[in-house]
Amino acid sequence: MKKAGPERACEPLRLPAAIEMTRDVLGGFAPTGQREWLLTNGIGGFAAGTLSLVNTRRYHGLLFAALRPPVERTALVAKLDVTVQYGGSRAQLATNEFGDGTIDPHGHCHLSLSAWKGSFQSGPG
Repeated sequence: MKKAGPERACEPLRLPAAIEMTRDVLGGFAPTGQREWLLTNGIGGFAAGTLSLVNTRRYHGLLFAALRPPVERTALVAKLDVTVQYGGSRAQLATNEFGDGTIDPHGHCHLSLSAWKGSFQSGPG
């Protein structure tokens, strides 16, 4: 059996400093509902969804925890429907798609930029 070398620390995955999509790419409900994101914590927990924050899959949500890592993943926070108010104006930032195809509210219409800035970590942090 070959002897293993010394254990190395995980190095950050080097990706572009920014990933950006502007309104011309985001377009409307279809593009924002089809583009997905995933963030993991390295011990079985994660958050996943679409850019419009409409949950289109069973495993979409803002906080999933592995109750017995790495198994028994449980949705702790599935969704937040956020409304902002400034002065006398209100805007609903949430987007929901119902079984009959109804989309309400239309928070995706307020997206003008989707960006991730910073570094990505590969492996346990």
